[in-house]
Amino acid sequence: MGYNISIGNAVLEYEREDLLMRIVVESAEHDDAPNHCEFTKKGNYRSPGYSAWADFCREAGREIVLLFYGNYPGGPNRGTYNEDEQFHRETAFLCHHPGCEPICVKDLELIRAARIRREATNGGKPPGFWECSKEVDNGTDATLARLLWLEFWFDWALRNCERPAIANS
Repeated sequence: MGYNISIGNAVLEYEREDLLMRIVVESAEHDDAPNHCEFTKKGNYRSPGYSAWADFCREAGREIVLLFYGNYPGGPNRGTYNEDEQFHRETAFLCHHPGCEPICVKDLELIRAARIRREATNGGKPPGFWECSKEVDNGTDATLARLLWLEFWFDWALRNCERPAIANS
């Protein structure tokens, strides 16, 4: 089990027969998108496991945890957020599951800062993922790969979409 995360243009999906209405993000692919994973290729979607995404957020830093999970008791941030601090989002990206949240330039700035910090502290490892079947460290950095993916698609959505958003299902 896990999330299906998409970043791009939000649209209303309406199914009259099933009496269902929800906001989703349109699928997109881009030639310049990072391609560090055989599953996502150059698409604006990925499907991480719940624990894998929480681990990534913790590894990427406090701001990334707050973007995705907010500051709820027992959440992955484990008390790293001071209630007196100001954070620009009232609603975390994954607070509703399924859900869809608008994104803004401040979100992109936090992701970019986390990516820059990761590149400066990861020992020069290139972005990439281990081969799951072998479970052997191949010298790549999955956290950096995910941050590059987020940065690319947040930037793309903010530049190209009428309603830039992140959705999870």
